[in-house]
Amino acid sequence: MGLLTMSNHLMVALIAFVMMVDLVNAETRCPARCLCFRSTVRCMFLQLDQVPAVPANTTILYLYKNRIKDIDKHTFHDLPKLEQLYLHFNQIDHLDPETFSNVPSLERLFLHNNKLQRIPSGAFHNMESLKRLRLDSNALICDCQILWLAKMLNEKQGTTQAAAICQSPDQLNGRSVTSLIEEFNCKKPVLTEEPTDVEITFGGTVYFTCKAEGDPEPDIVWLYNNNEISPDDDPKYQVLQDGTLMIENASDSDMGSYECMAKSPAGEVKSRSVHMKPILANSHSNHNSTKVKPKFVVTPEDVDVQDGSSARLDCEVTGLPRPVITWTFNDGPVDRQRTGMSLPTDVFFFLF
Repeated sequence: MGLLTMSNHLMVALIAFVMMVDLVNAETRCPARCLCFRSTVRCMFLQLDQVPAVPANTTILYLYKNRIKDIDKHTFHDLPKLEQLYLHFNQIDHLDPETFSNVPSLERLFLHNNKLQRIPSGAFHNMESLKRLRLDSNALICDCQILWLAKMLNEKQGTTQAAAICQSPDQLNGRSVTSLIEEFNCKKPVLTEEPTDVEITFGGTVYFTCKAEGDPEPDIVWLYNNNEISPDDDPKYQVLQDGTLMIENASDSDMGSYECMAKSPAGEVKSRSVHMKPILANSHSNHNSTKVKPKFVVTPEDVDVQDGSSARLDCEVTGLPRPVITWTFNDGPVDRQRTGMSLPTDVFFFLF
């Protein structure tokens, strides 16, 4: 009986080992029809229409002379050791801003001889190891939307050798993108509609509106207590197509400071700070029935300043009723009339 039990345990262990080996092999298997040697994968001239899955330890990946058109934004995210990526002579006509956001070791990226017209802003921002970038022989449109790339390539001239050539407009055909910064007549973002404080009932949906214009058209992002809101991280926040921030099922935890920011390669602009103001549905009959304890959303911080210069200290609090902010200096109240101190608003004061 004991021998039978031991035999069963050994069989289970053997099966588990075989499954583990199969899993490892599956993760490191060379793609069909490709040639692999050590950490180099060659998948050229295969008429591929998508990037195949490759081993995680791949350092060099050849994919040129295929028919690849679309690249999923997560395709290269599990290749932390990738150093060289050759995607030239394909049919790629667009890139996602996150396609190359997680390849920290990438030194060489060849994308020439494709059909790219636009390069999304920030597409190469996280590529600190990049030494060679080829975007020539594409259909690049050189207007204000490519200003960010021109600035980036100029900033990296000492570390990154790059080729990016305009195809249109006609007067810029054949010109290098890096030579055009002074010729772009771009307009910095301007806010045409700023958000305002909103009265809300807890559990309801809140809308903060914000609109901007500029050339290129700016993106709208929102800040909560000075931190950028990411709808991907919290589904209760949504930024609508017109730039409006929608907050579903608003609660006390959402109380704080909200700001709208319009960003483009030409610059950025930020709105004033706005807040939610909670009210009760029956507030007319019982005005004092809702109370929310004061909560700091911005606290003063130490500031290093030179003698004779000004310093600004910020403080912001939410609560219901609206809290009154007072400042103290050396354990005493701040005198608004005192020379050298100014309280333009309740949320900050200047020393000068």
